[in-house]
Amino acid sequence: MQKIEIFLSLSRSYRVLVLNNMLTKKTKRTFIFSLLYALCSVGAFAFLIYLIMHEGAELKTQSEIVLKNNVMQQKYADVFKSLALTEEERALLKGHILTESDTVKFLSEVESIARRNEVNLTTNSLTVSDKKEGSFEILVIKFSVDGGEKNIHKVLQVLETLPYYSQVTELQLARRENAQLDTSLSGALTLTLSLR
Repeated sequence: MQKIEIFLSLSRSYRVLVLNNMLTKKTKRTFIFSLLYALCSVGAFAFLIYLIMHEGAELKTQSEIVLKNNVMQQKYADVFKSLALTEEERALLKGHILTESDTVKFLSEVESIARRNEVNLTTNSLTVSDKKEGSFEILVIKFSVDGGEKNIHKVLQVLETLPYYSQVTELQLARRENAQLDTSLSGALTLTLSLR
C-alpha cells in the first residue's frame, strides 16, 4: 500500500512538472492569443453596438423629418383641396365686394332706390378709411336723408340687405321743422362698404 501511495505522489509531482512545462511554452502563447482574441472580440462587439445605436439615432431623426414632411405635404394638399372646393363660393363672395370702378354705379343704384321710395338721398362725402377689414379697404359714404318716416325705413331696409358687404354704421334722424303730419324726417346716414 505504501508503494502505491509513493507511486501516486510521484505521479502527481510528475504531472505538475509536466503541466508547468507545458504552461510555460505553448500554453502561454495560446492563452495570450486567446486573451487577445477575446479582447478584440469584445472591442469589436462594443464598436458594433455603438454603430447600431448611432445609426438608430440617425434613423430616428430621419424618420421624424420624413414624418414632418408628410404632415406638411398633407396640409399643403388640404389647402389646395379647400381652394378647389371653395372656388365657386369665393367667386360668389367676390361679387359682393365692390371695386372702385363700381362705386359710381353703386351710388346711382342707391339714389334711384331712394327716389323710387320718395326719399331725397344726397351723397355728401365719399372717403376711403385708413382702417382695413382683412385685405379689403373700407369705403365710407355719408348721405343726407329727407323724406317720410315709412319711406326712409324702407330705404334703410334695402340698404341693409344690399348684395354687397356693407353696413349702415350711423343714422341720425329728426323731425323736419315744417313737417305737416309729423311723419317727415331729415338727417344723416353713414354707409360703409368693403372695396377690393
